[in-house]
Amino acid sequence: GISVNAQVQNVRLVENYLCGNAAVQILIEGSVAPLVQANTIHNGRAQGIRCSGEAKGMIKGNELWGHPTKQIQVWGKASTTVQGNTIRGGGGIGVKAEARPTIDGNTLDGNRRSQITITDSAVPVIKNNNIRDGSCCGIVVAGMARPTVNGNTLHDNYGTQIRIEDRSAPLIQRNTIRDGSDVGIECSQDAKGSIKRNELWGHQKAQIEVRGDACTTVQGNTIRDGGASGILVTDRARPTIDGNTLYGNKASQIYIKYRAEPVIQGNEIHDGGHDGIACDEYAKGVIKDNEVWEHPDDKLRCGAMRPQRWSNMIHDGGFVGIAVKDKAKPKVVGNTLYGHSVPQIWTAEGAEPVIQGNRMHDDTEEGIDFWDRLPTPQSAQPEEDQAEMPQANKRARQK
Repeated sequence: GISVNAQVQNVRLVENYLCGNAAVQILIEGSVAPLVQANTIHNGRAQGIRCSGEAKGMIKGNELWGHPTKQIQVWGKASTTVQGNTIRGGGGIGVKAEARPTIDGNTLDGNRRSQITITDSAVPVIKNNNIRDGSCCGIVVAGMARPTVNGNTLHDNYGTQIRIEDRSAPLIQRNTIRDGSDVGIECSQDAKGSIKRNELWGHQKAQIEVRGDACTTVQGNTIRDGGASGILVTDRARPTIDGNTLYGNKASQIYIKYRAEPVIQGNEIHDGGHDGIACDEYAKGVIKDNEVWEHPDDKLRCGAMRPQRWSNMIHDGGFVGIAVKDKAKPKVVGNTLYGHSVPQIWTAEGAEPVIQGNRMHDDTEEGIDFWDRLPTPQSAQPEEDQAEMPQANKRARQK
């Protein structure tokens, strides 16, 4: 449609109408800095706008729709500003190579591919965008990209709202991420980076999932009212989960699976629909300095291996404070437990815990009990069975 490729000054593309061109509708390449503003650009056969080389300039207040690949593509070493555009019903925004654009205040609505895709060694700033109702993911960060994703609102995207993969290391901070049909933020493969001070709620799967060999830092987030776990750590992942607030998630608030080895510290975890922190299979890691309260099932549940639990405060719930199951071999050291309606610490047959230096008080049952089976939480029992609980507990202790 329009090609800007000479080293010229003061190029202004304003209020044009571009439709149905076979190649790129607006091509910007080389060391140019045009103003592309208030144009209507739709239904081309390639990209809507492509910036390459060392292009700069401003793409502002345009409306783009119906492009089959990317509506706006920024690559090479381009540092264009993409601001205040409406981008819908096509391929979203792509940032690749060593590009450093600022993508600010755009509305991305209903794009058929990932709404924003960042790959290679790109270092963009993605801020203050409204990213909604996409057919795929909201934002994908891959390759060795290192974007800053700040202050965006993502909601109702069909795929993962933010997916981080390969060896990328983004900073994901101060975003509102809500009401997705999949995972809120997913970190996989060898992903690093930080997820800080975001608010997540209303996802049908885990609000944050860390898997593969990822070692992301998850810090200072509010993670609430999800349809599954608040944070799921699986495979061989080694994240640091520090200073988050989790409440109202229907499954385990933090769930550690397989050979994952996280550090979980300084979190407030309360009022969930299941366990506070659950460790299954061959999970390891360190759980320390957390406060966990008001869960209908176990506050901390340990599976087969050797997670270490230090200096946690675990209190006020309708079931066990710490449950050590199967052949688990945890270190349970220096914790404070109080206010449980069944034993504060329960261990199964075959478990080999180290229980040292804990403080347990104000329980209606024992502080520590060694049983060969764990009673069903009262919340899960028929009313006619609940009256039999004390006698059943007595028989188990006698055995």
